[in-house]
Amino acid sequence: AIIIEGELFSWKPESNEKKLLYSSQDLIERTGYLHALVIDSEGNYNMAVGDGLLQISKDLKNHQIYGEVDPLRHMKVLSITEHSNGDLWLGTFSDGIQIFKNRNKTFKSVQLADGLLSNTVAAIEEDENGHMWAGTFNGVSCINPENYEVLTTLTEDDGLANNESNRFSSAKFEDVRIAIGTISGFSVITPASSLADSNTYNIPEVFLSAAYWRDSESKEKKAVYGQVNDEIIL
Repeated sequence: AIIIEGELFSWKPESNEKKLLYSSQDLIERTGYLHALVIDSEGNYNMAVGDGLLQISKDLKNHQIYGEVDPLRHMKVLSITEHSNGDLWLGTFSDGIQIFKNRNKTFKSVQLADGLLSNTVAAIEEDENGHMWAGTFNGVSCINPENYEVLTTLTEDDGLANNESNRFSSAKFEDVRIAIGTISGFSVITPASSLADSNTYNIPEVFLSAAYWRDSESKEKKAVYGQVNDEIIL
């Protein structure tokens, strides 16, 4: 499917044949620049446009622009990725990630204040465990779609080709790896190992109330640290 001057066409590359699927004066006047087009699992046509999300129904009889009211008012959507649960993850130019719940037409946002590395999100890919990896203008963030928690972040210090991700340049390999395009080449991420590495930094604090030394021969035990019988030993 392609968009030409606000009209939706089907196109056969081998024959260069195109067929008009949907046309509306509202689309011609409102859509502006088209950044992405995704046909979701329910058959709807979803377009990332200059002023929000435009969705054409699968029967091609009507459309809705989600950009006239909050949270997508005047929002520039750069990318669309459908999660395996049917939600649409929208990467935006300055408003982080907007998750569009297709079934009830509501939104949930993940932004810089929630731990996202940047509110400019160029690309999003889902890994084999359902986690979403967002390529931003300041590194890559991994988000849990169940509670929208940012699980880990990756930057040039972790081996990324560049912190600034590029639009239209992410992919999922046939194995578990994910590629995120940047302005300096591709960064290839192995999700499981990246998440495991991040966990090494979450070392729990341990507090000792007392410590004892025991002689291996006499079995005598002596306190070397802590408070024993109301006496503080250092």
